[in-house]
Amino acid sequence: MVIAKKIPDSDYFAIGGTKRDDIVVSASMLRAIYNIGFYRYLIEPEPEYSEEALEAFEVGKALHAYILEPKEFEKRYSFEKNPFEDKKVLDREDEDFLKTIKKQIELLHPEFLESYKGGNGVYSLNEITLIGELDGVKAKGKLDRVVIDTKNKIVSIYDLKTIYKPLAKIKRDKNHKAWDLRRSIDETHLDLQMAWYKRLIREYLISSYGDVGMQFEIACKLLFASKEDNKVLMVRLSEDDVLLKGNEKVDIAFGEVKNFVLNGQIDKEIVV
Repeated sequence: MVIAKKIPDSDYFAIGGTKRDDIVVSASMLRAIYNIGFYRYLIEPEPEYSEEALEAFEVGKALHAYILEPKEFEKRYSFEKNPFEDKKVLDREDEDFLKTIKKQIELLHPEFLESYKGGNGVYSLNEITLIGELDGVKAKGKLDRVVIDTKNKIVSIYDLKTIYKPLAKIKRDKNHKAWDLRRSIDETHLDLQMAWYKRLIREYLISSYGDVGMQFEIACKLLFASKEDNKVLMVRLSEDDVLLKGNEKVDIAFGEVKNFVLNGQIDKEIVV
């Protein structure tokens, strides 16, 4: 069973631990396990990030709040310094980036900003946490945006990504596939992330609607926002290629975790 709830980031990241009974699987955990294996994931310290990387993360968090949670943005960020407020002050460059990206989304993908509250059976959930069990293992995920059309049985999972590459440089081959972008999705394991979210959503639909939950079509979409050229690009992940590979990655990483949680077994060797 998987349920949906709205919780702060601090509470979300506090869920789970490294002991066998405390493990709660997330997309970030699966990415790390796929890269280095479950045993090394448990024993090696978390990587330290440079100040530049941390600043990039902060810009991404600010964009998420500005686009998906405007009220939360007002609580945490400001474009002007106020000595009476304890807020993160964004510089002019970041302000221009956030405002320009929002205008781009309003123009090109207004459905991403729309708040659906049940009219015609359509609901939208922003920054929503899914938590429960998959295959007997505790699992979680924090999804940027989900739109559920109960009438037509269609679900769209959106993930907003800030990137530092000009979108203008993304080229298509003769078959009209963005191979450069596809390679980047593979290398950063966004395919794994979205495949994991899709599994959580499927289980949530089954928990909410019973067997009817299996009838929903689930689309996985990435909305890229480029810090280099202030442009956006919506990308739908193909079922028979990108998500297929993402599911293969999930199976490998999740399989290692399940073997430990359910059977108490962990492989300290790798096979090459």
